[in-house]
Amino acid sequence: MRLLTSLAIAAAALLLSACQAATPASGQDETPISSAPTSEPTPTPDEPDSIVFTLDGLEYRIDGDEGTVAFEVEPMTAFLTELTDADPQIEDVEDWWGGGTVVAHHYSWDGASFVVFENSTWAPTAITAPSIGGVPVSTRDGIAVGSSREQVEALDPLEVWDEDGDGSFDQLGLETRVVPDTRSLSRPGETGEEFILVVISDGTVSSLQHGNDFSDL
Repeated sequence: MRLLTSLAIAAAALLLSACQAATPASGQDETPISSAPTSEPTPTPDEPDSIVFTLDGLEYRIDGDEGTVAFEVEPMTAFLTELTDADPQIEDVEDWWGGGTVVAHHYSWDGASFVVFENSTWAPTAITAPSIGGVPVSTRDGIAVGSSREQVEALDPLEVWDEDGDGSFDQLGLETRVVPDTRSLSRPGETGEEFILVVISDGTVSSLQHGNDFSDL
């Protein structure tokens, strides 16, 4: 009985000794856990400043700021004035019948202008330069003042008007959009449309404007 007890004690001692041998002492033979080196995120190149001429206004990205300026007198005047760092030149527009009545006002900056009629806030802006205040202006398809006729015609534009009657249209329409509750003046019985009016002079784009086929103004 005493022998079995002694054997049991010896076996327990051997087991304890084996466990202690299998467990490394604190601070010995431990491999420190190191996290994988983290790389700095690659910065995204800044988007270049740009203005996109749309049917709803001028979409801009300037100095990281983005937005749309509607074709309305106050916001458009403020935007173009800040962009060009110049106040607009404002001229009265008299009626077309020689009566001498002022019916509208013509606002102009270097490369941009609009006419606003009395009792109206609608300011359909015309762009007459490749850039305004150093910021390039184009349509979504990249058509800008200075683009070739061939570039415009490749987009299958609407044929609006052949001013000189030579069979080659001088005014073409892009991004045509139907306007409910209007009637086309050029397509009797059909709903009117609005479009980006591209004016061609000497084979190149001379102006981007807001156009439609339901108004005679």
